[in-house]
Amino acid sequence: MPFEIQDFHDLVRLLEAHPEWRAELRRLVLSEELLRLPELVQQLIEAHRRAEERLERLEATVAQLVEAQRKAEERLQHVEERLERLETTVAQLVEAQRKAEERLERLETTVAQLIEAQRKAEERLDRLEATVAQLVEAHRRAEERLDRLEATVAQLIEAQRKAEERLQRAEARLERVEKRLERVEKRLEHVEKRLEHVEIRLDGVEKRLEKTEDRLSKVWGGFLESRYRERAHAYFAPILSRIRVLSSEQLVQLLDEALEAGRLTEADRRDLLLADLVLQGRREEQDMYLVAEISGLISEDDVRRAVDRAQALARATERPVIAAVAGETLPTDVQALAAQRGVWCVTDGHVLSPEP
Repeated sequence: MPFEIQDFHDLVRLLEAHPEWRAELRRLVLSEELLRLPELVQQLIEAHRRAEERLERLEATVAQLVEAQRKAEERLQHVEERLERLETTVAQLVEAQRKAEERLERLETTVAQLIEAQRKAEERLDRLEATVAQLVEAHRRAEERLDRLEATVAQLIEAQRKAEERLQRAEARLERVEKRLERVEKRLEHVEKRLEHVEIRLDGVEKRLEKTEDRLSKVWGGFLESRYRERAHAYFAPILSRIRVLSSEQLVQLLDEALEAGRLTEADRRDLLLADLVLQGRREEQDMYLVAEISGLISEDDVRRAVDRAQALARATERPVIAAVAGETLPTDVQALAAQRGVWCVTDGHVLSPEP
């Protein structure tokens, strides 16, 4: 029995009336990777949305950097150049993301066509099975009539011949259906290969996003160091009075004198030169120093470095030195470690003392 357009519309109406059949049809036709495709696409859209939100925050940060760069020297100009290259890279990433989504849409269209072809093949097989069942029933009735009426042998022979012809046509149609199924399987294999290629491309996008985050973290860290250095008198006023920010030259001179006097090792000198911020001031009527480590997300490593460098600077200057960490975000476990190690915490104007 040929497959007609009306049969297709009947099946569409059945699937619209029974949504649960569509899920079962997808489960039988599609591979597990294809079923997970909407989830993967949703994850990609979510990752893209988060990237856009982070880019919006980056634009706000860049506006602040413009004002800081106006007052800064060659180092901040270099940061502006890196930010321009970063914007170019982000634009390229957005374009690549758009192309990936277009390819995924074309892939979904191809899969839908494969599902429709598979559905038509199954319908034709169902009709073929019904036809064979009818032929079996007709043959059984013919044998019963042959037992009762010998006079109708000639008619039964003719009916048998016709039945055999229909069986031959049914077998030929079955062979054609099997060939079409083989072609469908080959096309499904091609779709799976294309999906693997899409997954590889997505892995590349994730790696580029990670690199972008690393570069943003470095740029933001440099900006925070500059902001805390310029506004040290405001941020660290609850800790010290008469604050004086030590420049690189002043810190080098101070450490060189300690090195010549034997109060400091060469390794400690190199480590102290990497400190983000060194201040000099007074606390409780006593001159002392402060060493601060600055990060956007304050970590336990920042606390440990602040403690080690404060101890080394105390040996070099023979004066009390306060260890401090500063930044935007202070996790609870890091705050607990800072209180345990006697480290002050400064987060955007809020100062947390390690003392009870």
